[in-house]
Amino acid sequence: MADRFGANERRMALELDAARVALREGQRQMDAERKAAQQRLADVAEAAGRQAEELATVGNAVAVLNERVRQQDGLLAEYRQLLESRGEPEPDMLRAVRPPVRKARPIRPARPPRFKV
Repeated sequence: MADRFGANERRMALELDAARVALREGQRQMDAERKAAQQRLADVAEAAGRQAEELATVGNAVAVLNERVRQQDGLLAEYRQLLESRGEPEPDMLRAVRPPVRKARPIRPARPPRFKV
């Protein structure tokens, strides 16, 4: 009985040591994965910051261009009004700016199929 107890005790001690070694190895792996994940997160956050700055720059450029277009539209409207008040015909270059007005075509009813069923 004492031999059996001693053998069980040694086996349990070996299993306990093996579990401790496995735990340490698992903790090392977990720490390495955590550090790698933190580095990836930092890289992604840095990339997102750069993209946000680029987006803000593009947004500002779009706002400036929209303002310029609005100003040009205002100047064009003033010029057209001035020409109208003088009774002068609109120059060809301004006609190119204004999109042509197309008349809507009447909708025709669908034709019956030409093949026999």
